[in-house]
Amino acid sequence: TTIKVLFPVTEDAIPRSDSLNGCQGTDWLAGGVVLLVDDEETVRSVGRQMLELLGLQVIVAENGRQAVAVYDERGEEIDLVLLDLSMPHMDGIQAFRELRRLDRTVRVVMSSGYNEQEVTRQVVGKGLAGFIQKPYQIETLRDVLTEVLAPDREPGE
Repeated sequence: TTIKVLFPVTEDAIPRSDSLNGCQGTDWLAGGVVLLVDDEETVRSVGRQMLELLGLQVIVAENGRQAVAVYDERGEEIDLVLLDLSMPHMDGIQAFRELRRLDRTVRVVMSSGYNEQEVTRQVVGKGLAGFIQKPYQIETLRDVLTEVLAPDREPGE
């Protein structure tokens, strides 16, 4: 039997800018626009602050439906979608499929409290760009985004 306890992200999880230790170094691909999609206000708030500390512009959506509508309207300016798995109205898997229908090259990083294997098996071979386990730290977020936004990586890969 496995028991998983998930605690919500708190404002204390955001490091102060002087404690980023290399998050803004020369290897960081700062710049770009991220569509952050999560149904929890705290996660959106903390996620936005982390992304902005990393030098990114942020657009937020509260659920999958809203994310698809925003991407349909503003997709040309969005470099990456950071998408929660479990949301009301339209979950992350459905939203991912709709986003890929709109744009086969969209870069989507799925975020979830579930482990990566549980999530990625649902979208294996469908072009998911990455995964990040919640709750995440700014350093982990930076590492995932650096890999996904690398100039030599093809969109939708």
